[in-house]
Amino acid sequence: NSEGHEAVRDRLIARGNASGIVGVNVGQNKDSPDASKDYVAGVTTLGPLADYIVVNVSCPNMAGVRGLQGKQQLEGLLQG
Repeated sequence: NSEGHEAVRDRLIARGNASGIVGVNVGQNKDSPDASKDYVAGVTTLGPLADYIVVNVSCPNMAGVRGLQGKQQLEGLLQG
């Protein structure tokens, strides 16, 4: 787990107009009961501040996250 969406958002905003490409990697919070809500919250909060977003559904440290790799599961997740 990171420090949370708001902390990351604040750091990205603090960058101002700094040069460089900004990528955001969103994933499930390890103690969350609803993975899709975590992904949607990450994209909603951080997406406007990023040049690209990585939807991480392959974290080996997260129990059950690989269940999101199936075509139907991933389509549902991406359609949010």
